[in-house]
Amino acid sequence: MLLAAKGDERAFRLLAQALSQRMMNLAFRLLNYRRDLAEDAVQDALIKLWRTAPKWQPLAPVHSYAARLVYTSAMDIHRRARPMEEVPEDMAALDNIEEIVGIRQENQILLDAVATLPERQREAVLLHYMGEQSHAQTAQKMGTSEKAVERLLARARTNLRDVLEPAEGGARS
Repeated sequence: MLLAAKGDERAFRLLAQALSQRMMNLAFRLLNYRRDLAEDAVQDALIKLWRTAPKWQPLAPVHSYAARLVYTSAMDIHRRARPMEEVPEDMAALDNIEEIVGIRQENQILLDAVATLPERQREAVLLHYMGEQSHAQTAQKMGTSEKAVERLLARARTNLRDVLEPAEGGARS
């Protein structure tokens, strides 16, 4: 990243290649398993990574920064997306359109709730649950201890429960 920050395009290509699969996996989950939208999010995130490389400070791992950029890009795509788009190939196995819509609505509610979390909690949730990273991997990427990650995730779960339970309770009434 330091070489890319100095304008080294080859170094950035190598960095993008090293990060792209992890970025794609995260974007895929964040965007309701829509490969086309996930590819757009990753492309946007890589463009942002290149543009902001000169300002990047090595205070946290590049992976964490890239995950944040993917999250931001995915949220931008969610805001622009129309509610009823065609069913993606990845979802074709689902026979019931109501099930597809339900999955998308649940994912959107969860993503909206995650977006309300404080930055460090949101980063821990994205890396651990959506990025499928262990506590140790999440701690390393966030530059903190496993115990700190466990505390962040516990607070995030409490905050998410507080945000999501009123919505669920309202739906039952």
